[in-house]
Amino acid sequence: MVSVKHSSKGKMNKALRLLYALFLTCLLRLLELYLRTKIVRVRNLVLYMYPKVFPPIKNISTELLLKILDSYLEQGIEMCDMGTGSGVLAIYAAKKGAKVIAVDISDESLRAASINAKLNNVQLRIVKSDLFKNLAGKKFDLIVFNPPYFPFNMKDALGIAMCSGKKYSTIIRFISQLPKHLKKDGKALITLSTLLDIDYILSVARRIGLRVEEVAKAPGSPGEEIIAYALYCPSHLKSS
Repeated sequence: MVSVKHSSKGKMNKALRLLYALFLTCLLRLLELYLRTKIVRVRNLVLYMYPKVFPPIKNISTELLLKILDSYLEQGIEMCDMGTGSGVLAIYAAKKGAKVIAVDISDESLRAASINAKLNNVQLRIVKSDLFKNLAGKKFDLIVFNPPYFPFNMKDALGIAMCSGKKYSTIIRFISQLPKHLKKDGKALITLSTLLDIDYILSVARRIGLRVEEVAKAPGSPGEEIIAYALYCPSHLKSS
């Protein structure tokens, strides 16, 4: 009897998460329409809001990563901004002296990142790639990923920016490929929503030998938190 109740509660929670994700997806699409072709400012950066590209404003996960990036940036480090979107994280890091490769699978996002890099007078290497596919053998000091969250399959540009596929396949593939692309003391920063099955996602990281450290969190939508995690190989030991 107890196990049946627990199972029913789990199914209900999963259904509620999916409904909430659909609701947030609709809100983000409305925001994208509202912001279409506008110029915005984020952390003293001038950004052109390219149609069908994930907007960098009114976005808790982007703001959280911008807040913590300074603690990880050093002059000359090699950084990968995975799923660069508008390029806001890549441009911010480049302004701080990082050598940045901005990666995205979306042509719209790559155009947006290129335009915004020029608007802010920074040099980015911009690469079209499905995660690390076109970065074979390349390793980084820092990899930043503000991933698509929702566990649905969508094929349009904005849908790809928001949806990670069934069972979070995009996030899982990213984590699985990390060890081959982190330098010895390299770290990856990733944001996750408490609407997701975070335990499952992080269990994949731990299973392949990555260390997981919660580094920051911020309130998201009602009943939600956005959490930033650092992922790194066991050889990277804390100085303390």
